[in-house]
Amino acid sequence: MLIITTSFADDKLAAFLGLFNFLPFFLFFAALSALIQTIKQLRQLSWILVFGSIPVVLIGVGHMFWKWTLWPFWEIIFGWKLTQDINPITRMESVMMNSNLLAAYLLTVLITGFGLWIEKWQQINKTEKQVNNQKFSLSSLPIPFLLLTLTLIDDFVALILTHSRNGWGSIIFACIAYAFYQNWY
Repeated sequence: MLIITTSFADDKLAAFLGLFNFLPFFLFFAALSALIQTIKQLRQLSWILVFGSIPVVLIGVGHMFWKWTLWPFWEIIFGWKLTQDINPITRMESVMMNSNLLAAYLLTVLITGFGLWIEKWQQINKTEKQVNNQKFSLSSLPIPFLLLTLTLIDDFVALILTHSRNGWGSIIFACIAYAFYQNWY
């Protein structure tokens, strides 16, 4: 398909040479399909992705509200730099170059995290149905579920603070897709 669209380009040679920019992505997805073989592996990757968003959101909130800066050490080791040339009060960027990139990252985290949250909620409901005489209390919820809930709330608030209309619209469509998938309509 890409080769066909290349043949319609104005500068065919440049378009053909540009196809090689996609090669690492094709190799990356082929490697991922070889690495992730089971649902358990995908679930572990999702947990890592969700809890890995906590420092990103904390740095973004600190930068936005408390004017945090990172040590030069962080930039050397991780390549993270907080921009100081624009007003951080308007849009959260955190360690990303742009607030729209942060919104895309948070969108990915929210979608996978919401899937984990639904799975955990269904497990909790199944165990509550088995033990019918117990009343619902906050202390009866498992700690990973509470941490996941708080992380998703933080990520959602951070998504709002990015002021990215693409992020907002995409999360609405993702929630609609989850609703159809779970037969909540």
